[in-house]
Amino acid sequence: EGGTTGRGAPPCGLVRSCDRLPCGGSTWGPPVVGGLASWPRVGARTDRSVRVPVILVGQAVLGYSAVLNMMASGSATAVVAGLFLLGLGWSIVTVPAAALLSQSVPAPSRPFVQGAGDSAMNAAAAIGAIASGPVMATLGFSGLAGIGGMLILPVLWMARRPLRFTVQVPMAVPPLYTG
Repeated sequence: EGGTTGRGAPPCGLVRSCDRLPCGGSTWGPPVVGGLASWPRVGARTDRSVRVPVILVGQAVLGYSAVLNMMASGSATAVVAGLFLLGLGWSIVTVPAAALLSQSVPAPSRPFVQGAGDSAMNAAAAIGAIASGPVMATLGFSGLAGIGGMLILPVLWMARRPLRFTVQVPMAVPPLYTG
């Protein structure tokens, strides 16, 4: 049962076995909808809240996604729901984490630090995508989901410690032209 659709997506055979959705749409659609459709609400919530609790909610959603994908990887419906939650959790974590990162440095350094943070996140995603093929071939989709779920543990461990050098201010964007 053939390969992946790309970038660490579940194998086509996993979802195709139920013949309900086309392979690409069933593996890429849910995370994209879960992640991108939620950004405006997550951003609004982040602007009204302290960042770390919102990040921890995202970690809980990612954990639930991992458990769902581990326990019900044979069900196309469960996989679609788990992938939707994966995208949603990613959004809930990424938006406030980016704001927290930007607020932790002086204003002149923010563009560089944010760019470095985005580059590090993309590099980690690339490494994860490369590693997911052999993990998937060895442990299956449930094993891959389990390893993904374990990645929330360092975040939860770090959340126990108080943040230092962080100022909680709204991330207002100055107008480009004030004339």
